[in-house]
Amino acid sequence: DDDDDDDELDRTVSVPHSMSFSDAARKTGKSDLRKRMEKRFFEADSLNSEELRAWEREKMHSAATPHFVSGIDERGRGLYKKDRGNQKGYYVGLHPTADIPTDTENTRVTLESLHKKLHGYLQDLNEIKTSKKQHKERVLADLESLKLELPLQQEELKDACNRYDFFKETKIYISSLVDCIDSKAEDIDMLESDAHVVYKASFDRARDAFTVYSDVLAQEGGDENTISVLEKWRSIYVRRGCDDFTEALTDDDEEYKEENDRSLRDIEAKGVAIMDDVYEDYSHISKILPRFERWREEYKETYTSAFIAMSLQKLIKPLVTLELLLWNPLCELEKFEKMEWFSLAKSYSQKSDLDSGFLGDIVEMCLFPKFCGFIEFVYNPLSASQTSCAHSVYTRIVAIVKHDTPEKETFKVALTRNLIQASAFLQPIQPNPSATFPYLQQLSFKNALKFCNNVLAWNGCVREDDIKTVLFGVVDAVLLPAMHDASDMHVATSWCTAFVSLFPSEWFRVGGIALQNIRATTRNFSEFLCLFGRKLQTPNDVEAIAGVLRFISEEKKATNLLHAMKN
Repeated sequence: DDDDDDDELDRTVSVPHSMSFSDAARKTGKSDLRKRMEKRFFEADSLNSEELRAWEREKMHSAATPHFVSGIDERGRGLYKKDRGNQKGYYVGLHPTADIPTDTENTRVTLESLHKKLHGYLQDLNEIKTSKKQHKERVLADLESLKLELPLQQEELKDACNRYDFFKETKIYISSLVDCIDSKAEDIDMLESDAHVVYKASFDRARDAFTVYSDVLAQEGGDENTISVLEKWRSIYVRRGCDDFTEALTDDDEEYKEENDRSLRDIEAKGVAIMDDVYEDYSHISKILPRFERWREEYKETYTSAFIAMSLQKLIKPLVTLELLLWNPLCELEKFEKMEWFSLAKSYSQKSDLDSGFLGDIVEMCLFPKFCGFIEFVYNPLSASQTSCAHSVYTRIVAIVKHDTPEKETFKVALTRNLIQASAFLQPIQPNPSATFPYLQQLSFKNALKFCNNVLAWNGCVREDDIKTVLFGVVDAVLLPAMHDASDMHVATSWCTAFVSLFPSEWFRVGGIALQNIRATTRNFSEFLCLFGRKLQTPNDVEAIAGVLRFISEEKKATNLLHAMKN
């Protein structure tokens, strides 16, 4: 028993000694191993960062230390299976019903496995370092690029600020300009209307005087008052000549001329004063167009999208009208091409293709309607000087406004109406010289001939058929009655050849329907010439009438007339 007790005592005492020694040896070995590994790897590693060293020591410590979980005792021995159900934790990685391994005490960390693990960590760190380095290089490159772009960005910012300031200022300016023009447009239109009234009154007076003159011609003398009127006009005719005879009818009334000029001067003064309360930037075209020209040059896209090329002429129309207030196309003292608005509009339209039609639009919108108003209400077709001046103005306008416009059609209708009305004021040519006033016959003939010349001046400006209608209407109303009643057949024949010589020859050098139309127009004239020619006594006069018939494409009638003369 004593022996058994001693053995049992030995067993009881020896276990803790053995275990204590083993634990001490194991701890010593682990400590030495960690030291050797740190010395070996950290001396060879090129990474000297203190943070990295601390991280590596932490990882090595965790790799060298066994992990225990609930269900394992302090020596790594598993609990009995019957006590497993009372535990809250289980061995890591095992199914709850699986047997817990009991050989954890034999778990060993080898140098090779630790080396592999640390080598992987170091490779990852090298990759991270390389990535960080590359990222740093990219950041530095981007920084250099931004430094280079900074002046450009600053310049763009400056341009954007200038752009904002420009459009802000332009918006305020245009708003103020529109308000100013709207407030003055009605007054300007009223002044223009007043000027037209003055010109229209002058035309009415001249036409009334010519009506009286025509009535006196029809009377062939008469009472003392009529004789005095004729003598006065005779002196005017001698002084001025036939070309300006209708203007000369009112030249003797100095009082009327002074009143007329005074009215025009008053209108001109009102036109100047109408803009006295307006800054020059809003009242002068020379100040307005440069602002829009700058917009067009610096910000072309917004200039186009704002449709400035289509609206600018409407904006400055009242200012152009104000400058044209006293412009008279029938006695153009100053050509419109010499006016300031025209030169400015021409320069503006020539500097850019965007506004190439700007000048034409201004002329069509402002000048052409004013010209049409003069033609319809003021123009006297009996005046050679007015006809010459008006025709010149029309030719120059059409050279600028080349496309068809409603104003062109308005002009043609107004001119045709005026020509027809003026032809009604012509009295027939005096068929025989008056014993009291022998010059009246020649005067009436020259007036009629002058009117036909004035009408033909518009050939090509209005419809050819309208010109023919007016001329052959004058022939029927003025020439034929005088030829019928004339006592001197030779003089009557000369009147006929003088009238026909005015007609363009191409009117009668046609065929087909055009020839039929011209013959229908001249049928009354040609039939009268056939009857008149048979009354002539001299061969030369007959040949002259036959030549007139051939000129108007009546060959058959001319041949019959000559054949009748021979018989």
